[in-house]
Amino acid sequence: MLRDGGIAHVRPLRTDDRQALHELVDRSSERSAYLRFFTGGRSTARSYMDRVTSDKYNGHALLAPRSVAVIGAGRDERAVGHKVLRNLIDAGFEGPIHPVNPNATEVAELTCHATVPDGVDLAVVAVPARHVLQVARDCANAGVAGDVSGMPPPRWATRWI
Repeated sequence: MLRDGGIAHVRPLRTDDRQALHELVDRSSERSAYLRFFTGGRSTARSYMDRVTSDKYNGHALLAPRSVAVIGAGRDERAVGHKVLRNLIDAGFEGPIHPVNPNATEVAELTCHATVPDGVDLAVVAVPARHVLQVARDCANAGVAGDVSGMPPPRWATRWI
């Protein structure tokens, strides 16, 4: 539901959406493309649009992933990455869950990966902002189908977590 009371309908992207998405990217600044599409700028945003509007794109990654990597999962139970990992486990996610942290061997009783494993459907990124671009590149190199970046909430919001 939208702020004005309207309803937003979500549908999968189609190949005929590509031109309109390219136009949107072309009208965006480099910074806006980075923030909107979690890419390195306009050129990588255009490449991303080509990929997600391809008839070969498997768009299940964000809505029904078969496997999830939590990048930045750590041992601190108060940290965002650990909470995401714990929520996946506690909710009974049935696919493989891959904690990724180069400084840990095990998190929440799961073997930790030093780098993003190949072929993961969804990567949840819970790292400091200065590392997000490199993590996005690592995800692309590992063939991750989709990613979600999770930033820590402001301090005033932590009482609800």
